[in-house]
Amino acid sequence: MILYTIAKTGDCKYCSATNELACRTLGVDEAALATLVEDLPSFTPQRVRVIIEFALKVAHDRKNLVAEDYAQVRAMGISEAELVEIILIAAVGIFNDTVADALKIDVDEEVVTALGR
Repeated sequence: MILYTIAKTGDCKYCSATNELACRTLGVDEAALATLVEDLPSFTPQRVRVIIEFALKVAHDRKNLVAEDYAQVRAMGISEAELVEIILIAAVGIFNDTVADALKIDVDEEVVTALGR
């Protein structure tokens, strides 16, 4: 869900589609995916929302991370190792989006078909 939300908010068509398919394969429904990008503050469970909000800030506004951002994630019971993992996932998301967009990679027909588009 982190990778999907980063790709969708960064408008990477390829990564949005492939990460959406991955989420759907894991059982995340369309309503939850829509909430992630259209109304994140109302997403539940709260723990997941806080993690994704933090990951988005890492991906799109990392220079403005402050102690409170880290404290909010830690308050959800996130360990230091998990915090590093979230940061690494966000970094991979930005890397993937950059590569896909710069190389102008089209969404695979199989992914389009699997998503019903």
